[in-house]
Amino acid sequence: MKYILVILILLQFSCTGNAPSNPDSQFDRTRMLDFTAKQIIIPMYADVLSHSYTLDSLCANFMLQPNETMVIEMRQAWRSLAISWQYCSMFDFGPAEFSDGTLFENIGIYPVSVTKMISKIETKDTLFANFDRDTRGIYAIEYLLFNDSLNTYKLLTNKANNDVIYLKKLIQHVIIKVQTVHNAWINGYSQTFIQNTGVQAGSSISELYNSFVHSYELMKNYQCGLPFGLKVGQVSTEPTKTEGFYSGISTELLYHHNQALLYFWRGYARLSPLSSLSGIGFKEYLLSIATGKQLVEDTEYQWEQISKQISLLDRSIPLSVMIDQKMPILLDVFTELSKHTHFLKSDMSSLLGISITYTSNDGD
Repeated sequence: MKYILVILILLQFSCTGNAPSNPDSQFDRTRMLDFTAKQIIIPMYADVLSHSYTLDSLCANFMLQPNETMVIEMRQAWRSLAISWQYCSMFDFGPAEFSDGTLFENIGIYPVSVTKMISKIETKDTLFANFDRDTRGIYAIEYLLFNDSLNTYKLLTNKANNDVIYLKKLIQHVIIKVQTVHNAWINGYSQTFIQNTGVQAGSSISELYNSFVHSYELMKNYQCGLPFGLKVGQVSTEPTKTEGFYSGISTELLYHHNQALLYFWRGYARLSPLSSLSGIGFKEYLLSIATGKQLVEDTEYQWEQISKQISLLDRSIPLSVMIDQKMPILLDVFTELSKHTHFLKSDMSSLLGISITYTSNDGD
């Protein structure tokens, strides 16, 4: 009998030794999921959709009665769309998973392939029924509106090419994708999401956590690390790979991406008046765990350091210009971002009992 007991104990340790712990917490995950779905995710998707509609309307009016003022208005509408996207892009799961890739993969990829885009414009290929994701989405729209800023009006009104037709199709493709996701959330998926209160892989909490951390790593590695020349194996900087390169608002987008992640961590609903009354996020979740207070303090402190460094960047100057000028503060930003990874990715995963389910090749 003693031998059987020993074997059972050993089996228990062998099965659970490498898994995240399952914390003893009375935290109301249903309340967190309800708030997140109704006050954060759905309003954020609605906001992206609203800005997409505005841009589509401006483009339609431009096609009917083109003038240079409308080009300026389309650019401003695009800026608003790109900023709104920073607060929504992390929710890339559930209805955002399509057969041809996630919503982010379909509308958020950068840098775009100019060569492939030109080829599609010339051949009038606007079906988007392929995996050339770097030829469509928000940043393909950016290229057409900002690439040749002095001649945009001429290019879009030149009947010898199809730039404006491709632009209109790009905007409509973004609308279709975002609309599909938004409609799913408001027509049933939100309840499925709220009711799935476990922490196992595939649960709503797991999906939220993994999307949140993955979005953080995208900010660290691709908004910063890659263009800064700081990814493992890089021998030079790559300023043209900044997000928002053609529009020149890469620094602004970095600021808002960081704000989006910080808001979500704290349970702050940017577009909801209820936020200050009932905000609830991973910060509050961790505080409900006996050993979570220290991690919250460490996370808050490090996020303050990150936000401080980003706030020192002049948002009117593109990151690509700062990279070309070899500004030391860029290394400071990346260093602080790198320090934060283990709090979000390792410590938080362990304390909440949630496994990392996405593929990460950054060496963290």
